[in-house]
Amino acid sequence: MAAGARAATALEPVLIALQLRVVGFVPIPFIDKHIHAHDGRGVFRPTEPIEHGLTKALDALRRATQPRQSLTTGKSTVMPKFTELDDHVALAGQLDEGGGPVTLVNILRVAPEDVDQLLLAWSTDAAALKNQPGFISTQLYRGIAGSSTFLNHAVWESTDHYRAARLDDGARAAARELYPASLVATPHLFRKQAVPGICVA
Repeated sequence: MAAGARAATALEPVLIALQLRVVGFVPIPFIDKHIHAHDGRGVFRPTEPIEHGLTKALDALRRATQPRQSLTTGKSTVMPKFTELDDHVALAGQLDEGGGPVTLVNILRVAPEDVDQLLLAWSTDAAALKNQPGFISTQLYRGIAGSSTFLNHAVWESTDHYRAARLDDGARAAARELYPASLVATPHLFRKQAVPGICVA
């Protein structure tokens, strides 16, 4: 195997990770043709020098995490990070499934010094979401013993209602500018699970 092909194969996990990475709730654009092409024999061969394509991907990642200028306050803000709770089922896939009601469980982790800022942002966000169609209830929990990890439990009439509210930038704009940069959010959707003799759905 040529050195270039070996390099492309070795870098493939890195490139896939960059392609799937989500930062600040916005997927990073990534164009495969700039990095590699499959030759039909299980080898990814570069369509341009590997270092050039990888540099483009890293530049996209860097731009996505740079401070952004707020349109309303004029201040620079850094969007919080987003991670998946389930390694096999992403939130985006859950949002495509209809039905209801549905329960959002969102784990929120911040630096200890950002707890007050998180509470301000969350309360602002919750107040806006309470006015959205399909909202039923919400409750915020905090880890004990001085933990700076929180859990948001919210119930919606349906997945469609939650998706519409989540994507309503107008209603949530003020809150999104308040969330601290240290925030790592891990949202996942649930429904009640019946277990015979224990609980009902």
